[in-house]
Amino acid sequence: MTSDNEIIDYSSPEEVAGRILRWAKQVPQGFAMVVTNNAALREEAVQMLARQASEQEVSFRRVILPFASDGASVAQSLEGTLKSQPFELVSVEGFSIAFGNKATVLDGLRVLNTFRERLSEIPGCQVWWVSPMMLQSMRLVAPDLVRYFLITERLPDRDETVPGSVWSKLQLIESGIRPLNEESLWRECIDLFVAHAPYLSAEDFFEFDDRLATLVRRESGMAYNGLVGELLASSNTVSRSRRVVEIAWTLDSIGKSEEALEVIQHLMPDRESALTSVATATRAKIFLSLGAADLGLEEAQISLTKANELAAVFGETREPLRSKIEALERIADAYQQLGHFEDSLSASEQMVAACERSIAKYGESRESLSFLCGALERLADTRMILGMGEQSLAVAEQGLWVCERINGEFGEEHHSLRGLCVCLMRVADAHLRLRNGPIALSIAEQSEKVCKRIIAVYGETRESLRDLSISLCYVSDAHRLLGNGEQALLSAERTRAGFDQILRQYGESYASINDIIESELNLVSLRLQSGEIASFDDLTRRSSQFLLPDNGLAPLPLQRLLLKVWLVALTSWHQALTGDQMRAKANLAEAEKLIQERFDRFGPHFYLDKRVAADLETAKRMYFEEFGKAFDESGSTEPPVAQDPQADPKK
Repeated sequence: MTSDNEIIDYSSPEEVAGRILRWAKQVPQGFAMVVTNNAALREEAVQMLARQASEQEVSFRRVILPFASDGASVAQSLEGTLKSQPFELVSVEGFSIAFGNKATVLDGLRVLNTFRERLSEIPGCQVWWVSPMMLQSMRLVAPDLVRYFLITERLPDRDETVPGSVWSKLQLIESGIRPLNEESLWRECIDLFVAHAPYLSAEDFFEFDDRLATLVRRESGMAYNGLVGELLASSNTVSRSRRVVEIAWTLDSIGKSEEALEVIQHLMPDRESALTSVATATRAKIFLSLGAADLGLEEAQISLTKANELAAVFGETREPLRSKIEALERIADAYQQLGHFEDSLSASEQMVAACERSIAKYGESRESLSFLCGALERLADTRMILGMGEQSLAVAEQGLWVCERINGEFGEEHHSLRGLCVCLMRVADAHLRLRNGPIALSIAEQSEKVCKRIIAVYGETRESLRDLSISLCYVSDAHRLLGNGEQALLSAERTRAGFDQILRQYGESYASINDIIESELNLVSLRLQSGEIASFDDLTRRSSQFLLPDNGLAPLPLQRLLLKVWLVALTSWHQALTGDQMRAKANLAEAEKLIQERFDRFGPHFYLDKRVAADLETAKRMYFEEFGKAFDESGSTEPPVAQDPQADPKK
């Protein structure tokens, strides 16, 4: 071990990355620390480190600590992750949000300190990225842990003259040096923080709010409404409201949609137009995440109305135009969830036009091109659903070209690489629907590689694991189209394993349950195709649990109803293979009834996914082959509704 290291002079991201990599190549294991509170420079340094490690053939990965956990959970999670797949160099990030609701930072660091020897014995070099305040806290309660760091680097901090005093006061209170016994003290901290809120990250909000609330309750018993409430009481400016929106988006992206809805409720539509547009667009996104498409559409339409009102007063300047794009994006998504595809197409076309106007007025930027890329993705989706296969492919390829420009001209980052992965999947999907098997397989495999690269560089998240699983599903579909049964089955099994991992690690959500059902039914279809029938009940148990019981609640959403048709068709197929004629016929009749229900509810927007339509036809054929007569529920062997194999439940 070494003695405490003095922090050296500020260095550039390139210098920090270079020195850390040289150190990592010289030692088999150990700790390094990089101190900064500048999230942008930290991300730049990490990306440089990842690129240089790849160029010099040093295995590298990013590990993000679990959100708002106690010290033991953080330490055990880090230890388990490092041991599960050793790397030569590991970037450990997320300390500012790791110790939240369940423990103060100081208590968490005390527990983490007890794991220092176990963590130091794991092969590989670890780089911990911490804020100056976090380092001070370590020195206060875990000096032995600080001595384990062999080198310490420092990146320039952001300008935080006044917010810095907030952190200093908070640390004094936590350490007991300055007791919290007067309302003026914590009120002063809040006022300072609110004044500089537009320049602070969402992570700062979580960290400060959790710690301050804990202190207020513990030391004084005074009421505290949370920083969001204090922020809105202080000001209604759009720039500050966007920080509240950032918190809600962060919660929604990690699967905490209910909590996100609570946060965004603070931005109610009785405020100024710009604030209302921002708030309602975000509320629409959260409702869509929860599967409440009707509520999401209502919020998105309010957002669009307010954005148009703002544009009428001030002209179509940058802020109203951005709000309009965001509102149209939510409207397109909501209409698609509701099965109103013509309306979704119209909203998508308007979104593309608004993005193009924004670029024409204000020039190209990473953000403006990203919005255009997202608009083109939605337009490609909707055109494919409506049977415009060639037009959909052209739009998807245009979106891919825009995404490649973003990465090429503005540099690769997590979000832009994720956009590339999604665009590749859109193009692969379009080729699948046009039955261009070899091209679809090649592009789907490219998407898989990009997803794996994102996980290797930035670590596993709910989003990155889901993207990888969906890309594997497209690989499976392409193999299936090409008649490669074994490869299709292998990729389908990996898809289901990926969705299972998401469910275990991040819990249930509307999307995660849909993913599980679809991956299981796809796997069942492939196994029935190969003649395997023994494990049918085990494979469909969870799907049956979510889709079959009639509990008297609202009708199944479009996506769930489509999956229910698939399950019933597969069940009939299986029953035909096992000689159960009566139940096979009953399930075919149930499938036809569900199809009619879909047609009654969604009218001309009705469609059947290509796999569902194919498996329903196979079930009817198996019924005929096994029992010597065609299924004839209504005097005809033809399905009551023409099936358009254009759309896919994977959204």
